[in-house]
Amino acid sequence: MSLVVTKTLYEMPTLKAITNSHSVRVEYCIRADYKFVVVVDKTVKCGHTAVYLDKGQEKTVTVGFKAEKHWLLRGYFVKVYIWQWDKTTWEMPSHYPPKD
Repeated sequence: MSLVVTKTLYEMPTLKAITNSHSVRVEYCIRADYKFVVVVDKTVKCGHTAVYLDKGQEKTVTVGFKAEKHWLLRGYFVKVYIWQWDKTTWEMPSHYPPKD
């Protein structure tokens, strides 16, 4: 695959077209992560966008949403699906705590 995730910014991926131009569909889901198992995590925002990259070009996928502050909330977890010929999944590293 000549399209790679090169870095993350605020836990969202940056895509780079290595050898060719690419047009991809990027789907994302942001979930609220609660401190206690008895409280079910909830999806805050899901959506998609189209990304076109010329050879060598980089683009960071950005998503805006309103974050809540609540004592039960640890933070947010992001998962991104990148569709080109097949689905590639990127998600926040498990060792990284959710952002508040």
